[in-house]
Amino acid sequence: MRRSFGFVMAIGGALMLVQPGLVHAQEQAQAQAPVQPQTPMAMMEAAANRGDAIAQTNLGIAHEFGYGVAQNPQEAVKWYQRAATQGDVRAQFYLSGCYEMGTGVAQDFVQAYYWLSVAVANSSPASSGYVEMIRRRDRLGRTRLKPDQIADAQKRSREWKPQKEAAK
Repeated sequence: MRRSFGFVMAIGGALMLVQPGLVHAQEQAQAQAPVQPQTPMAMMEAAANRGDAIAQTNLGIAHEFGYGVAQNPQEAVKWYQRAATQGDVRAQFYLSGCYEMGTGVAQDFVQAYYWLSVAVANSSPASSGYVEMIRRRDRLGRTRLKPDQIADAQKRSREWKPQKEAAK
C-alpha cells in the first residue's frame, strides 16, 4: 500500500507541474479561436449575415413581430429584401405584405403585387399558401391598381431572377 501511495503522489506531483502549462495552452487556443455565438438569435443572425436566405427570412419575421428582439419593421424589411432577392418564397410573401400595409416601408401596392407575383411564380401549386398568395395578388390588382400598373409589375416579375449574395 505504501509503495502505491508513493507512486500516486509522484504522478500527482508531476501532473501538478504540467497543469499550468496545459492551462496556458488552453487559454491560448481559446484566445485564437473565433468567438461562437451563444444564443439562438445570435446564431441566426450570424447565418443571416453569411447569406443564408432562410435565416434572413426568420430574422425578418423576428424583427417584424418582435420575437426575441425589439420590434423593428425597417430591420424586418431589410432582411426580407435580402432573402427575397435570393429566391426565398416566404420572404417574398412577407415583403409583399410589408409593401401592401406600409410596414417598415412606404405603402406601395405595385411593389406588393410584384413580390406576390414573384412568390407565386417561385411556388408550387401543392405548397401551402399558394392559393392564398394568388387570391391576395388578384384582390390587390382588382382593388388597388390600374391596368398599366399590373402590366408593369407582371413584366418585371417575369424578368425576375434570384441572385445569391456574395460570401462575406
